[in-house]
Amino acid sequence: MRLAFGEDVTVLQCTDPSIKGLRGRFVSESMKIIQLERGGRLISVPKSGSAILLEGSGEVLLCDEMVGRLEERLARGSRY
Repeated sequence: MRLAFGEDVTVLQCTDPSIKGLRGRFVSESMKIIQLERGGRLISVPKSGSAILLEGSGEVLLCDEMVGRLEERLARGSRY
């Protein structure tokens, strides 16, 4: 399953302990971070070393597999 924009997620693991356990809506990504919206604020979550729970499906996504630009991941046939 792919992470969809607007999907509700929970951060299960992160290199920044202050982000661990946060819930938010996936709104954007760059090469090294994903951004979640929570209460009108944007939260930047580093992809490296993070894992998120996709609330809709209950699937756990290891963000290390998402490092890189979206278009590059799609070109190489990545699941995410």
